[in-house]
Amino acid sequence: MNRTEIISELRSEVKKELSDIESSTELKVRFMLLSGSHVVAQYGFDPHSNTPTIFLRSDWQDVDVAHELTHMKLELMEGYAVLAWRHGVAQSRNVESAFGRVRSYVDDEVVHARLATEGYAVDGEVLRPQLFDDVYTKVPRHLAKLRPRVQNGMAHLDANGYGELCRSSFLIQADLIIKKYASVLSTEHLKKAKRFIDTFRTYRSAEAKRADIILQFFADNNVNSQEGHKAILSAWSQFERLDTFVGLSVYRKQDGRYNLPWP
Repeated sequence: MNRTEIISELRSEVKKELSDIESSTELKVRFMLLSGSHVVAQYGFDPHSNTPTIFLRSDWQDVDVAHELTHMKLELMEGYAVLAWRHGVAQSRNVESAFGRVRSYVDDEVVHARLATEGYAVDGEVLRPQLFDDVYTKVPRHLAKLRPRVQNGMAHLDANGYGELCRSSFLIQADLIIKKYASVLSTEHLKKAKRFIDTFRTYRSAEAKRADIILQFFADNNVNSQEGHKAILSAWSQFERLDTFVGLSVYRKQDGRYNLPWP
């Protein structure tokens, strides 16, 4: 992807955020095309090349860049904890996908709150219409028809491993959205989110019980604080029995490079 073209399409606030973060970290953000993905954008940092990368699907919007830049800011500038591989463990795609999902859902709570306070519309920008019009619409319809697991609109999650974690995460996010943003959601989107929650709890009760345990971690800790965020990451990874593979770590800058110490 052409960095110059991407930057030219960003609103002034996002351009400034990009400039400020690059100046503070002394790193240049690379933009790359994200294809064949269910998500619009992703952020990743490679300690080996000391390169932050924002991956964008072709239908990206500038709020997606702002979202990923906030992830970068939390990790590299503010010292929020991340889950990282422990030294000497056998790494696998399933485990990586599982703890990546935990990281993503915990981090997104902080990112969404930041964006909401920075003037982005919660309903439409921070929370994209696709979430309500796709996931929160199609999945309840499939579940209510008692479709088998492979046809209930969430089958793609099982290919990632830790399918129960993936599925329960959808309920966790929906519940947190209702608790935090119900007052600013449109009537239609609020109705869809509530219907998703009710239907999921009715037809996926086992995964709903798992979700309730995780939701209690959020209730007991302030995810927006570094300590609360860290506590939720720790508790959730232990609950999923991922803690033998991964632990908490924080990026450290030395001689212009960012390193992630082995937990």
